[in-house]
Order: sequence, then structure tokens, then C-alpha cells
Amino acid sequence: MEKYDVFICHNSQDKPEVGKIKSSLQSQGIKTFYDEDNLIAFKKWKKQLQDHISEVKAFLVFISNNGTGPIQHEEIDFFLKEVLPKNSEIQTGLVILRNTVEGIINTVKNSYPEFKDFHYCDFRKEELNSMNKLILAITGREPESQSIITQPKSLTKTPQQPPHADSISLEGIDYRELTELLSESKWEDAWENANYLTYKLMLNAVGKTQEDQLTKEDVKDFPCTDLYKIDKLWVEHSNGKFGFSIQKEIYLSVGGKPDGIFNQSIWRKFSDLVGWVGKDANGCNFFYDSEEEFTFDISAHKGHLPVLIEDYQEIIIDIFARIEACPQFNKDPLKLLNSHLGFQPDTSAIKAVEIINSLPNI
Repeated sequence: MEKYDVFICHNSQDKPEVGKIKSSLQSQGIKTFYDEDNLIAFKKWKKQLQDHISEVKAFLVFISNNGTGPIQHEEIDFFLKEVLPKNSEIQTGLVILRNTVEGIINTVKNSYPEFKDFHYCDFRKEELNSMNKLILAITGREPESQSIITQPKSLTKTPQQPPHADSISLEGIDYRELTELLSESKWEDAWENANYLTYKLMLNAVGKTQEDQLTKEDVKDFPCTDLYKIDKLWVEHSNGKFGFSIQKEIYLSVGGKPDGIFNQSIWRKFSDLVGWVGKDANGCNFFYDSEEEFTFDISAHKGHLPVLIEDYQEIIIDIFARIEACPQFNKDPLKLLNSHLGFQPDTSAIKAVEIINSLPNI
């Protein structure tokens, strides 16, 4: 297997800019692994990526306003879990592409705290100097020529747009990648990647990283706007087949109550309807407890996804209770108004007017 100096981990949407940087690195004699250039046809692409990640001298993660892509997530996870612990000498860090907003960088760092320990290369500053610094960091020497490093005019004329306000929640969570995955759910692994990303985004929404677990306490105070956003994306892109609110409807249909109290009998009925139950070799039923047992496909039972693999039996019951408490899921306009005004959900219209009138003029 041919060995490379650098593995370029990037979002496919960033190929125009990343490709130019790759060419500049190659012009300095740096052997770069770049998927569309170096993947061999008719061989398993995931194994090829992992094999090369394990052998390179430097693993560079390129970040832009497009966020990190689903394949990029897999590459980063493999590197941090399987490669970096065994080879502390490997060079790694973030390469920040032009016009990237701080919120995106912070999201990536929160998702992968390991990168907080490494200084990053910032192309938002003067590009020629940034390219020189990148080459120096990889090779330990100044670039031989600077004429090939400048960015093409076509790139500088069309800067990346910052994320739309609707894609960033009040907690600073960026939902563009989840939207992209669910909208491209016809592709292989899209549903599974979306399910994985959903859990990670939920951890981020409560200030945790992917190394943590979502607890009952986290769910009880989970941000309603984020829960509603996640659920809405799943419901819309599955045509009403998947989503927490869909699961809640099924749970209520078998006699469940959205009170956060686990009932074994109700759980059996619910799990059977959403397809979370299998049969062992003796024909006995058992509840799924590993990722391989679930079906990440639109052909799955209604309500089958999303599934939070870690302690999902208890967590999902608490999510149903949280949905019940969140006004965004309630179509009662008075409760929605009370929520926006900061009043209790059951505050009457007359009482709300009295409270507003009692406020001092500003």
C-alpha cells in the first residue's frame, strides 16, 4: 500500500478550496491522500480510508461554514479512537478555511475536545502566509516557492456564506449537517449517520461531548427549541414515519402516559410496534440493545428511528415527557404565547394582560 505524508479530512462541499490547498502541498513534494484522487476502484472505500489514516504522518481536518460532513465524521472518529492513542507523534489539527464563523469552530471543538490541545492553521487571515505556515508545520521547512500558493480569483470572488439563522439554535447548535443527511436519506448509511449525529447534537445541546452520555436529568431540562428542531427534521424528511413525536403517538396508543414513568407492560407493546424487538434462536423475544440490531432504513417500522442506543429504554420515556412539557409541540396558541412571554403554560389570557399592564414603561 502506498504511504502518504498527509491525510486531507474534509467536507465534500469544500472541495474547490481544499483542492487548491492540496495542489499547493503537492507542489512542495508533500504526498497527500485526497479521496477522489487516491481511492482505488472496486475496493471497499471505508477500509481504504482507515488504512491510510493509520499510516500517514499528519491528519488535517478542514473546517468551513459547511460544517463537518458525514464521511468526515467517520474519519475523525476513527482517527481519534484508533490512531491517535497509539501514535502521539502524529501531526494533527484543524485547518480553518476562509470566512468560517467562530460558532462553527466552537461546535467542532466541543464535539472533538481533543483538537483543543492543538493549535490550528487559520486561512481566514492572509492566505499566502497561512499556506506558508501550513507547509512549514508539515515539512519543518519554508516552502521552496510562493508563486503557486496564491488562491485563484474564482474562489475569492465567491466567499462562503455564513449559516442561515434558522440552522443555528439558541444553544448554538448547527443543524445543517443533520438536514443534509436526512434529505439525502436514499444514500447508503444516511439514516444510520443521521441517527448517530442526532445523539451527538443532543449531547452538545446540554453542554456535553460525544464521550459523555445523555442522562434522565439532561432530558428533563432539554432545550425545547432544539428538541422540536430535531424532531421536525426527522418527521419532515421521513414523510411522517420517524421522529420522537411519532414515537410518542405510538406510545400513547398502547396506553402509555407521557409522565416519565417506565411501565414494562406498556414498553413491550410499544417496542413491538416500532420494531425494537427480536427473537433469539429459541424463539423467545428480546429487546434490541446494540446498534447492529436496528434497521437504519426507510423500510423500518413506523417510529423505529431515531433510537438513542445508550439507555434508550429510559431516555425515550423521558423524551416523551419533555415533548409533553414543551410548548413548541403544543398547538394551543395561548400556551405558545405564554411560553414566548415567559409565563406559566396555564396562565389565562386575562391574567397575561394584567401581568403585561403591570410592567413598568421602558
